Amino acid sequence: MTVATTQTNVRDWRATVAGGVGLCALACVIGFAVARYSTYGAMGIGGALGGALILWNPFIGLLVIVGSLPFETAGMLGDPDAAGAISITKLGGLATLASVMLDILLRRRPIEWSRMFRRIPLCLCALAMVMIASTALHPTEESVKESVRFVTIVVFFFITLHVVNSPRRIHAVVMCWVTVGLLVSAYSLFERRFGATVSSVDWSPTASTVVDVGESEIGVMVRASGSFTHPIWLALYLTTTFPLSLYAIWTSRSAALRLFFLCAAFFQVAAVLATYARMGYLAIVMAAGLFLLRRRGGPAVVVWAAVLGFATVPFWPDTMTNRVASIFDYTKSSSSVTRIGQQLAAWWMFRDNPIAGVGPGNFENTTNLYVDRVPDRWRIEPDIGAHNMYAEVLAELGPVGLMLMVAIVFFAWLAAESARKRSTEPPRALLFEALSISALVFAFSAVLIHAQYQKEWWLLLALIAAADAWRGERGGGDARAHA
Repeated sequence: MTVATTQTNVRDWRATVAGGVGLCALACVIGFAVARYSTYGAMGIGGALGGALILWNPFIGLLVIVGSLPFETAGMLGDPDAAGAISITKLGGLATLASVMLDILLRRRPIEWSRMFRRIPLCLCALAMVMIASTALHPTEESVKESVRFVTIVVFFFITLHVVNSPRRIHAVVMCWVTVGLLVSAYSLFERRFGATVSSVDWSPTASTVVDVGESEIGVMVRASGSFTHPIWLALYLTTTFPLSLYAIWTSRSAALRLFFLCAAFFQVAAVLATYARMGYLAIVMAAGLFLLRRRGGPAVVVWAAVLGFATVPFWPDTMTNRVASIFDYTKSSSSVTRIGQQLAAWWMFRDNPIAGVGPGNFENTTNLYVDRVPDRWRIEPDIGAHNMYAEVLAELGPVGLMLMVAIVFFAWLAAESARKRSTEPPRALLFEALSISALVFAFSAVLIHAQYQKEWWLLLALIAAADAWRGERGGGDARAHA
């Protein structure tokens, strides 16, 4: 063992011990605060210490953001419907932004501009400019709100791209994401089994489960929504997480870790099934099929997995059987009929506004104008979206906006595949391939829901952009990529 290796091991050991002591000290302080100053005092002290840690290292802030994404709505400070409501995710994001600014201004850490001027970041900035221009042409309260929302997402994307400057950090973010996915899944299943339920009229995130009475042909469904405002968002989050969980299973070096991540994948699948979201069913099958087809066994394994899956059909509850049947026969689902009507309305909006669209956020308020244009067999429900990201972007931002959105999705998949092919280490190649599969799962899911503003997508996109910008294995790359 060389002297350099010994010194590195000593530093790693000291860092591990220091981290453990620090966490124990933090736990003792919070515990004392709970006993002395009540829960709110503990939260204040914990928040202050967390903010100090984030200011010390912006990567800690990013992990806080990743961990809080599924709980953003449930963790609102104040009324969630109020314009000035602040979430835990936003507070973590502001602290991380401040930490990045300190890094740049005081610690003199340079910005790697070459990472920022690549296809994905440039397309993202162009889409933001199209959205702002469309807002200027259609200046409504909703369009201004959506533009501000998207600009916030762009800032989050560039912060992530700046902070995640190595494959090791990509791996760390993915491990945090998968672990949180396990917690969200377990919480959702627990609440569905023991928690209270509310009517689907409210879609309350605090109840965790909802009784969906809208599908008259299928019957009442008790659907898990977890900490999200709707079961479909829980399903989207978990289906994009699932390929990353499979990566964690196949690259774990210990049996304990493999078992942990196997439990994570199992709970994620179970929670997706509990959402009764057909998009989630299709997406989870797609994710598993792509992973098995491309990495573990080829077509034969996929065929056997399909056969085993069909063999379990007699054991499905009737509600799930009917829900799956409605995928192939849309007439069994009133929501499917409505979605077709909404997407026809999106086409008519584009026909009437072929250049700049109707403006971001204006789709729902504009559907009332197109009730008479859509045939009666395809019902339109006012004040709901198109349930298709591509159709809604076309209606709101016009063809340029749609082309940019499609380009972002395509370049994300292409960048992940390119990073996989460049990688010479199998675990790292599998990491990039898992990101690629997650991007494909999202691209498919976006055909069935309007997911333009879902933050897990932009986190995934930033991780892929970071992988695309990394050039360490080709030689002459940034030495910090190995740090």
